[in-house]
Parts: sequence; C-alpha cells; structure tokens
Amino acid sequence: MSIATTDHSGETASPNVEHAAPSQRVQSIDVLRGFDMFWISGGDHFFDALAVATSWIWAIFISRQLAHSVWAGFSFFQTFFQTRIIVIECTFE
Repeated sequence: MSIATTDHSGETASPNVEHAAPSQRVQSIDVLRGFDMFWISGGDHFFDALAVATSWIWAIFISRQLAHSVWAGFSFFQTFFQTRIIVIECTFE
C-alpha cells in the first residue's frame, strides 16, 4: 500500500518505498506442498462422497484408488505422505 502526500504546490509526492528482494523459494515446491496437504487433510473424502452421490465410474475408480489397500501393493493415495517428507527435505536450507 502506498501513501502519497501533497505538498503546498499541489503536486503529489510519493514517499521512498523500498521493495523486498525477490524470494529465493522454489514455487513448484509450494504448489506440491499444497497439493499434498489437500489429499492428506481429506481430499479422499470428497471423492468418496462424489462416488456415492453420483455413481460415476471415474469417481468410483478414483475413490477406490484413494482407499487404503492391504499389503498386496500400494495405491496412489499412499504416495502422498512420502511426498510430504520429500517436500520437507527439499525446503531445508
């Protein structure tokens, strides 16, 4: 937010504003962190409800992929917690 002052001559004078240096953060890590947190915090419940409410085949498929599987392999949902660990390790400075 910039605050301008008016001097007695009627001209608007802008105060000296210092801009912060650009951030050195990698924005793709922030996007990945947000995507990961969406699924960890309950994104799977959205697809469960969508599959029950609509019976769409693709929603049922995604809902099944987000269910915890027995130790006969893993599903897509089980990769999110590992992704969170990778994101945390990548952001340490």
